Amino acid sequence: MAEQAKQGASGFTRPRQDGRLFLALVVICLVLVGGLAIVSRGAPSATQLDSVRLQTDAVGPDQGCDNFATFWTVDTGVEMPVDAIEGLTNCRLSTDGQWFVPDGVDDSLLSERSVLTANERALVEALRFRLDEDLTALDNALPDYLKESFEPNYADENLPVFGHTKRGRTDFGFKRARYQRITQAFLLSPDRILLADYIGWVMTRRATAVAQIDTACLADQDLQYLLRACNGMRGEFNIIAVPIIWDLTNPVVFEEYLVWLARSGEPLPTAPPASTAD
Repeated sequence: MAEQAKQGASGFTRPRQDGRLFLALVVICLVLVGGLAIVSRGAPSATQLDSVRLQTDAVGPDQGCDNFATFWTVDTGVEMPVDAIEGLTNCRLSTDGQWFVPDGVDDSLLSERSVLTANERALVEALRFRLDEDLTALDNALPDYLKESFEPNYADENLPVFGHTKRGRTDFGFKRARYQRITQAFLLSPDRILLADYIGWVMTRRATAVAQIDTACLADQDLQYLLRACNGMRGEFNIIAVPIIWDLTNPVVFEEYLVWLARSGEPLPTAPPASTAD
């Protein structure tokens, strides 16, 4: 576990430009996929006869995370990197090797990978304030009917692995498509470049985690039986989709983005003047 924790320390080093590029590519891909979906609607191949579900036991958050992480790092022999688990899920590894779901940014089990120092906190305070404003503005831009439709998909409890997203419902995709179009339109404004950077970082982090998982699964021919489950990660975590609003406002992920900014070695981005249109 100590070696895994060292791997986790290098997880937040991609430049901001990668995040913006990734977000732009995702938008283009989604437009193409949407067009293909319309063209192929009603075709025999459009019927999904099989699916992949990643099972998590109905246990407490910490135990659920430990079960998930132990399965993918020890039991299967995949040796999934800590970076991948932390980048894809709400599970975090403490300095003493314990997997858990953080109660918040003040959780004493969080390692330095997820916690700002006092100097770093002062350095990014203005960015934190502006990003908070942008996330609030995005939330306000979502129609009430869409927010209400999301209620059956939201779990008040911070569940292991998947956070506040309920699994197993078949009505989420249509709502997410509408949410995605609204979010993409919102991010087109030059005033929202900081928020676009943040969302791009979250999506790049998830995509990098899945790539690490793919590499780990392909590393051993004896693990071929797990390929379907490994490949199912992309769909289970909606890798190519803009993260849902409650994932974007996850305080731990938000804090980790600020940690990455403070430790990236790059100049901090400058916030454009606040929009008066909200």
